[in-house]
Amino acid sequence: MPRRRLLLNFTPRSCLEFLLSADRPPMTLVICSTRAQFLQRLLPPSEEDNESAEPEKLLAPTLALLKRAANVRMVYCPQITHARAYFTLFGGHARCEGSGSGKPVLGLFGLGDLLGQDSMISVPAVSTLLAAAVDAAERSRSGLVVFENNVDMKIPLLDGVGDRWESQTVKLESIYAGWLRID
Repeated sequence: MPRRRLLLNFTPRSCLEFLLSADRPPMTLVICSTRAQFLQRLLPPSEEDNESAEPEKLLAPTLALLKRAANVRMVYCPQITHARAYFTLFGGHARCEGSGSGKPVLGLFGLGDLLGQDSMISVPAVSTLLAAAVDAAERSRSGLVVFENNVDMKIPLLDGVGDRWESQTVKLESIYAGWLRID
């Protein structure tokens, strides 16, 4: 059975550094935001204003970096329904020439940030998304890695059912623990 892991304290920058730091197997990374939002969070604001700043390591197109980047496919899903649909229809990884060794990996980045923007999110919605991700990884014989920075977020037990249930919450980390090994 492929491994399913939750990696904590990952920002967009640290996620890309992790993915591009060494030869890795092919990876499809589902990013829970728009491309523009992800790129905006990638660079600190101080560097956007300073035109004379040296280029970042991640932005300098070295041959090694370009080779590693060819193994990573990024998909942007700005809503939880988009991510769930993508995992449900996931057909496998693109094969890359000279790709790193090992089992392909299906990744999910920034789910906590996405959940913080949607007031209609509930534990069943998050669990359904994680079930779809686990199923997609199993169907494609891939590992599953979730990169998260916001596990302390509290998710309502149910959505839109009245005052009694609105106060009942579960930590996102607890939901992840039911599906993934936390590293």
